[in-house]
Amino acid sequence: MKPALTLALLLGLAAPAFPGTVTVRLTGVVGSNSLSVAPLAGQPSGSPVVVTFDVTTPGTPWPAAPANGVEHVVDPASFTLDVNGAVLGLASGGQVLRLINDFPAADGLQANVAGLQAGLAMTCELGFTGATFSSLDLTQQEGSYGFATLTSYNWLVAGSGVGALFIDFSGVDLQNGFVGTPFCAGDGSIGPCPCGNAGAAGEGCANSGGVGATLTALGTPSLAADDALFSATGLPAGVPSLLFCGTTETGSALLFGDGLRCAGGSLTRLGVRFADGGGAASWTAVLSATGAVPGDRRTFQVWYRDSAGPCGGGFNASSGVDLSVQP
Repeated sequence: MKPALTLALLLGLAAPAFPGTVTVRLTGVVGSNSLSVAPLAGQPSGSPVVVTFDVTTPGTPWPAAPANGVEHVVDPASFTLDVNGAVLGLASGGQVLRLINDFPAADGLQANVAGLQAGLAMTCELGFTGATFSSLDLTQQEGSYGFATLTSYNWLVAGSGVGALFIDFSGVDLQNGFVGTPFCAGDGSIGPCPCGNAGAAGEGCANSGGVGATLTALGTPSLAADDALFSATGLPAGVPSLLFCGTTETGSALLFGDGLRCAGGSLTRLGVRFADGGGAASWTAVLSATGAVPGDRRTFQVWYRDSAGPCGGGFNASSGVDLSVQP
């Protein structure tokens, strides 16, 4: 790492910054595991890993920056480390995420997360090719980033006398600013689910995992930028999931497998993803595929396979997002 800030980083410090919260979501697999403490003991190499947490950005002016970057406070209530379904959170606060310039030959992220449940701690340094971050304001950096092999470092989860777990990460999503209006919740607010399988507030109807799937959209509703990130959570692990959109809402919720469908009018399929081990899937660059023009309204939901679902329908649907498309 360079001992001092480069001109590009100094220019970044001068750029406008906006207070807000950014969700950081990292995905990868277990590289190796010698931990002997629950719940991460015995996870085999290749097991899916999902780490999510929120960081707060203070807005203008920026606080004094360390010589190699800017730090953002991690919200301890939001931190989860999910390894093949085994979940750990933070047992204490005071954690930080640092945005680094020229690490080791480009941009990077560095985290120091101590105080995990079960007495574990976690450290990481992750690098990217090129000048990945054009601003030090993470609220302006929403999107998906892949790690470059030669500049990527693994995360290490370890505890005194209990071994270590190495995680190989393949990508990170920086999710900022929910857009659109949530609708079509299977929580009883718009009518009953097919067999009384209501989800929690804001979720779709409950699935075989006992929860409902939730769809959110982050980024902007701009058709020109096409940078909205649609994310579904609460899916059964590994199931095929289809994001689809309608040109309007249905007049009332329609029974749809084990769930409800409220996206109506002319429907468009926007791609199938397989849910990861944490029950999440995401889609990017899809607004341009909806046939919309600025001012149009589009409604989005996710259909997903659930052969063991509570009502025997074989599939279910997430809650929805109603979006007004902007230029």
